[in-house]
Amino acid sequence: MGLNVVPIGYWPVELFTTLSDHASEVQWGGEVVNLNISGMSNTTQMGSGEFPGKGFRKAAYFCNLQIAEKNRSFLPPQDFHIGATQPDSYSVAKTHSRDCGDHFYYGGPGPLRSSSYQSDPLAFVFLFLAVYFVV
Repeated sequence: MGLNVVPIGYWPVELFTTLSDHASEVQWGGEVVNLNISGMSNTTQMGSGEFPGKGFRKAAYFCNLQIAEKNRSFLPPQDFHIGATQPDSYSVAKTHSRDCGDHFYYGGPGPLRSSSYQSDPLAFVFLFLAVYFVV
């Protein structure tokens, strides 16, 4: 990961003792956790708070997705799947452009504030996409 291929963060190899040879899956994602014991939904937004349909300069996005290969080269994902567990509150949309390659927009405002909206008090909302590959 990085800006102009300058690393901006990494996880030490010691954290991944079972991944020293290869990975079979790559995931990017986000979550919103509701620990409100009253059962009322939280109002937490995801990303910029805008749905993916708002597009560039409005919705949050991941651009120039790349996967590191053994020879330290970087390749774009060949295929990826997207999903959201509460699409009325948060969603994700896959797209392609010349500048960003395959990429995705994600986010949303969260549940609308309403006294009638009830949710599981320990609900976890996941927004994810996964790239599956075999090395």
